[in-house]
Amino acid sequence: MQAIKRILLTGGGTAGHVNPALAIGSVLASAETRFLFVGVRGRVEEEVVPREGIPIRYIRASGYPAGISLEMVRFFINLLLGTIQSAFILLRFRRM
Repeated sequence: MQAIKRILLTGGGTAGHVNPALAIGSVLASAETRFLFVGVRGRVEEEVVPREGIPIRYIRASGYPAGISLEMVRFFINLLLGTIQSAFILLRFRRM
């Protein structure tokens, strides 16, 4: 019996990022492969990935703002929380 391969896919915001990630996943797929997609709620991956039958988990993220503003504070909070969420997702996925 072969060991299970775990492949984490990510990319989002537009179908131009999500679809290539899914295409790479389809090339790497086998009976011994488990996939997980990590994305952001409210973006295209929330609709596209579940239709492909791949489990998806969500993290907080936002784009880098132009100039210094309150949006910069939001960006850094999302960066910190998204990094922490990602670490937990990776640790859990490693044990699946």
